[in-house]
Amino acid sequence: MITKETPFFDIINSSISKALSNTHTSIIAKIVKVNVSTIDCQPVLRRKKTEDESIKLPIFTEVPIITMQGGKSNILMPLSIGDYVLLIVHERCFDYWYTYGYDDNLPPLNRMHDYSDCFALCGVNTQDNELPIPSVTTINGDLIINGDVNIQGNLTVTGKITADDCLTTSGVSLKNHIHGGVQSGSGNTGTPS
Repeated sequence: MITKETPFFDIINSSISKALSNTHTSIIAKIVKVNVSTIDCQPVLRRKKTEDESIKLPIFTEVPIITMQGGKSNILMPLSIGDYVLLIVHERCFDYWYTYGYDDNLPPLNRMHDYSDCFALCGVNTQDNELPIPSVTTINGDLIINGDVNIQGNLTVTGKITADDCLTTSGVSLKNHIHGGVQSGSGNTGTPS
């Protein structure tokens, strides 16, 4: 408690400490619900109020996620309840920008470093669940690509290949090709054409 006898330095130091304790920057949380394009998550660390008192933070709802994207391309990964995320707290209220896409405007509210203004960065793990860093790009899980794939190198497949449409190689259909010079007997057919 600050009294008349409290040294000026202690008053300033106490004020700075109080301001910093309300300056939120990033928070580790766990997903409790996956919505269509946002998540609800529960911070996993308690907030210290005083030397002897702490509180459990509430569930943060409708938190937008950060995705890898550029232009019209993006990489979206499925999220699950129990996944950890890093909540990045924006320095100002971003409601107008997020809701309406308004650029170059003033924040609608004066709040700063508030829990209401978070984005979720997915892919945070505890030490016992950390992923080893591979020497090559590795994808674990199913993959859907909506668009063309152009491979500038070799392709090795250890499983089966299923195609709804016709596969072609060197311009020859693997489904509808014909073999020239076919005659009955024990000889081999000609090459496909």
